Amino acid sequence: MALKEEQTHKIRLSNGITVLFQRAPYSASVSVGVYVRVGSRSETGTEAGYCHFLEHMLFKDTEKRSAKQQAEDWERVGAYSNAATSREYTYFHATLAASDLGLGLELLSEMMFLPLFRERDIRTEAEVVLEEMKGYEDSPEDAVHDFYYNNFFPDNALGRDIIGTEASIKAVTPSSLRDFYEKYYHSENMIISLSGDYEPEVVLREVEKYFSRKTKAGASASFETPRKEFGFFRKGNKETEQTYFILGGEGCPRGFHDATRLSLLTHILGGGMSSRLFQKIREEKGLCYNITSYPSSYRDIGVTSIVCSSSKDRFLESISLILEELRIFLDNGITAKELQDAKTNHEGSLSIGYEHTESRMNNVAFQEIYYGKYYTLEERMREIRSVTLEELNSLSRKILALPKLHLSVFAKMNSKEEEKVRKVFESFSYP
Repeated sequence: MALKEEQTHKIRLSNGITVLFQRAPYSASVSVGVYVRVGSRSETGTEAGYCHFLEHMLFKDTEKRSAKQQAEDWERVGAYSNAATSREYTYFHATLAASDLGLGLELLSEMMFLPLFRERDIRTEAEVVLEEMKGYEDSPEDAVHDFYYNNFFPDNALGRDIIGTEASIKAVTPSSLRDFYEKYYHSENMIISLSGDYEPEVVLREVEKYFSRKTKAGASASFETPRKEFGFFRKGNKETEQTYFILGGEGCPRGFHDATRLSLLTHILGGGMSSRLFQKIREEKGLCYNITSYPSSYRDIGVTSIVCSSSKDRFLESISLILEELRIFLDNGITAKELQDAKTNHEGSLSIGYEHTESRMNNVAFQEIYYGKYYTLEERMREIRSVTLEELNSLSRKILALPKLHLSVFAKMNSKEEEKVRKVFESFSYP
């Protein structure tokens, strides 16, 4: 299914910014994002949380507008603007009416190039981030993910909380923040991705108008590949109403072929309401409200996760049944029907994504970040259809068998309860 309008236009501005545009016919909106090739895993210990802090600070006062004026200008035209920080990239994006493309680019360029980093703004925003941090601590469904990463990637920035630490945030100064900003937030490190119903030359002309500013030469993000911890059971000693836990396995670095296979595999295992784990643990046994599985893949490493929460008196039953389902999954393998249904699910999801400008914007940007090229919808469909049962069954044995498995539990337990969990977890062996 070739789409003429799927063609992705790519140019490089004279200042080094990569610009990507994919047309979205008949769309009345436009989505534009600025992606910076740096995330939390490139921070040093004293810089912990700086990428996330910058995500906040770039919405503060600039040389041309106050933060209030920016908010008023976005909201005056009904635009949606936001930002996100990951472990390997940070991005700032907006969706607005197609007629307001120029305003969106103007506001984003001012945010990226003209921040003031005033002392008073930093101190105010530090308090905001510290409150956000407390919110995570009070939310066990969020905190368990940080605990899990701390366990799986110890003594490495990849395992550190994206939000940073109380000490690192309190220590932020205008000079330390600007040093980090100038090191990584330079034009060579930026990608601008857009999708809307325009002629390509119109978009590229508008981008060049607002994003041709020269910046100081900076650095490329670098990181140290972590050692992984396998075969462990660790708990966080926190009083909660439920027991929150993540059962993890091996993963794969982010590559086009592996990403497709891992996504299909985890979808069958626990990716939707018809998945093995959802049907067994929730629908048949009523042990939880939700259970899911998904892969997380980075440039050099990956992890596969099964996330669940259950009442404390049913936690042992829950983890025992999940392990038993994994044993069945590994022993008997995936069925032809499960694979076919997962393939059509993925094909449908991809097709629906092409209806939304924000989805197209993200798709072309992330492919550029991780693959350095663009795979069309037809190529992605073909890749999905090429996956075989033998491949997925072999992959499941690689990532879900001991000693690959590890268990992070977020709940208060006494020593007897811990020992029971340990025995259940360690009783699972495969092959």
